[in-house]
Formats: sequence, structure tokens, C-alpha cells
Amino acid sequence: MNIELLLTGFFGVGKSSLYNRFIYDEFESKYFGTLGVRVNEKEMVLDGIDVNFKIWDVAGEVKQSKVPKPYFVRPQVIIYVIDLTRTLSFNQIPSDIAYLKQIAPDKLIKVIGNKIDLLSENDLDFFKKQNPKITLDLVTSAKSGENVNDLFQLIGQEILGKNKSA
Repeated sequence: MNIELLLTGFFGVGKSSLYNRFIYDEFESKYFGTLGVRVNEKEMVLDGIDVNFKIWDVAGEVKQSKVPKPYFVRPQVIIYVIDLTRTLSFNQIPSDIAYLKQIAPDKLIKVIGNKIDLLSENDLDFFKKQNPKITLDLVTSAKSGENVNDLFQLIGQEILGKNKSA
């Protein structure tokens, strides 16, 4: 089974770091913005089924003209990544998610809070209380690898479950 995913969100939230952690099991602490698009694949076995994840890591913001709308329409899954430590960007999240649902209404959209390694449990609780309109599907750390493979396993299992019930 093949599953295509697109990583999107503000610059510097860790999209490329999540990509590198999942594909190569690597982390680079220096920030290098993505130019254009990077595409790679990784296979996992889920419930005895070979699942090939094709991941698109695109440059730019959700609403920037640099990201062509077809990029959002092609994949089955859109992973919207936020940086849990950058409160300045939180106000944009609800409108970005609404935009994604408008241009890709039939896609599975996952909201991921990245950089959990930089927060304490109290900080995460504070984030949730201060941002009740933001529902996180999972929190990750590209740096430590926490929940990165889990993210793709959860998505794969959800897609497999939908295919079984169809």
C-alpha cells in the first residue's frame, strides 16, 4: 500500500527535521530552509502489510504562493506542523487549517506539535489551556525522535482502517 503525505506549516517549525528524522533517523541542529520540494519514501510494516510512505517536504507557508495548490490536493494526508515554542504563530493556525480543509476537503489533516523536547509537562498543559481552539493530534520531537515513528504508524493504521471498511 502507498500513502502520500505532505508536510506543511510555518517556516522553522521542524518540517524538514521531522522528514529527516523519519527517513534517515538523523537530526541537524542548524536551520536550513527548504528550497523547492524534497520527496522521499520509506517503508514500514503495519499489521502485516507493507506500507510505503511517500513524503513531500515543501518550502514556504501554507498560504504562500510558493506552494502550488496541487501540492495540497495530491497527497492523501496533510501534516500541519507547529512549533510548540513559538507562540507568535499560534493565531494563524485556525485559519490555516480552515484553508487546508477548503482546498483539500477530502484529505486527512493531522496537526502536530513539534519540539516537545523544549517543553516541560507544565508548559504543554499551559499551551493547551491558552490555545483551546488548537487540537493537536500528536506531539513530537524531531531532535530526540519522540513520537516521530508513532506519527507515521498512526496515520498508516488510520488509512489502513479506512481501506478495510470501504
